[in-house]
Parts: sequence; C-alpha cells; structure tokens
Amino acid sequence: MRTPTPWRAVTLCALAVLALTAGCTDEGADAEASASAFYATQEAAQEAAAVQEAEQAVRDYYQVRYQCFADPPNTDPSCFDAVAVDQQLLDDRAALEWVQDIGGRTVGAIEVVGTERVVDVQLLPGTKEIALSVCIDATGLDTLGSDGTSIVSDGDALRGRDLYIVRKHVDRWQVAGILDDPEGETCG
Repeated sequence: MRTPTPWRAVTLCALAVLALTAGCTDEGADAEASASAFYATQEAAQEAAAVQEAEQAVRDYYQVRYQCFADPPNTDPSCFDAVAVDQQLLDDRAALEWVQDIGGRTVGAIEVVGTERVVDVQLLPGTKEIALSVCIDATGLDTLGSDGTSIVSDGDALRGRDLYIVRKHVDRWQVAGILDDPEGETCG
C-alpha cells in the first residue's frame, strides 16, 4: 500500500470538507426557506386580522356617530372618543357643535357597504395604520334643522367611496381621518 503524498492527503481532506459543507448548506438553505415561508405566512395572517379589525372600526365608527348625532343637545363631545382619534375626532366634535348650534339632529343611518380595496397597511412597532377605500351608503340618512326640515342639499352624494385612515390608538383601532379617495367616489 502506498502512503499518500502530503498534497494528496490535503486534497482528499479538502474534498471531504467540501462534501460535508455542501450537505450542510443544502439543509441550511432548506431550513432558511422554511423559516422565511413561516414568517411570511405569519405576517400575512397578522395583516389580514388587522385589516378585519380596521374594517370593523369603520362600522363601529358609524354606529357611534349615529348615536352621537341622534340627540345633539344631550350629546357630550366625548361620545366620539372610543371610535375616532386625531383629526377625525376634532372634525366630529366640530360637526356636533355645528348641529347643536343650529338645533339640528340626524335621522337614519349610514350603511357601510364594504371595503373596495386596502390601500396601505403599516404594522410597524409604534405605527399601526391602515388606509381603506370604503363604500358607504347614506341614502337612509338625513340631517334636519330646528324646524324639522332637511338641510341636506339635493346635490350631496348619497352613496360614495372615501379613503379611511384607521389607526391603532392605545389598544383599539379608531378612525383617524376620512379623505377623498384619489380613485374617485363611485362605488358598487
């Protein structure tokens, strides 16, 4: 039997190490791909759950808004606090004050027809915000003045789409703003 020369022994050892490393790399790549798929699935599930919660926040917003405007003289501006935050909270309080000043009230309700599309989802630490394009139907809603007559203009859109900015504030999703949808108001 021949004794391997030093270069042959080094070459055989190097080939053995490469063969072992190649096997480990394939298994490592498979594990990494599996972990990536798992985290992507988890992230998608969290995003879907957050979108559902944001959609529910829009529906809750209109239920509370209806209650707040049904009897404005006896409604405290804090009635919006559970469903609105930031600019939307300020806008709703100003609208309530205006309706109180004119001695008005609303009758009927707005129906949330549904989400047309999810525009943006930000679920970063410290920033949880979702933008939804939502179709609403206000055909069953009317605002009455102090004399009981409608103060809604005939030209006002009764069914349309707006962009809702819904933000997780403390422990709940709340409407932070309602903007014109850049893709237009028409909705199904």
